[in-house]
Amino acid sequence: MTAADGLNSTELSSITISKLSQQQIAPIQNYGLSTAEELMPDIFSWLSMLDSNVIFLIVVMLIIGAFTMISGVIIIILDKTAQIGILKALGASNRLIRQLFTWIALRFIVMGIVFGNVLAFAPYRLTISV
Repeated sequence: MTAADGLNSTELSSITISKLSQQQIAPIQNYGLSTAEELMPDIFSWLSMLDSNVIFLIVVMLIIGAFTMISGVIIIILDKTAQIGILKALGASNRLIRQLFTWIALRFIVMGIVFGNVLAFAPYRLTISV
């Protein structure tokens, strides 16, 4: 923007961008600015691939966790077979026994979640404080 455009420095300082015409704005916009994604598309495609790997790993961890919990409940049931027999002899219904083992399984799951989060959070807090 020069005096050839018909604007002196006082007028130019008082004009807002919204009042400028498109012809006057066009030279300002041609500074060759580009985003990091435009400059390095390979790196950003690689980062998006990493996001899909994270989803895959979370799914695998959930499957392994579910398998481990189910195996644990089966082991508890096999270990307490004698107690199940005693409960049945005392007149316990199948529903009561199922509820008992559901509560036992939930207790183990909650304890695992709490201890796992404590074990994961402690090193994280140590790295933040350093």
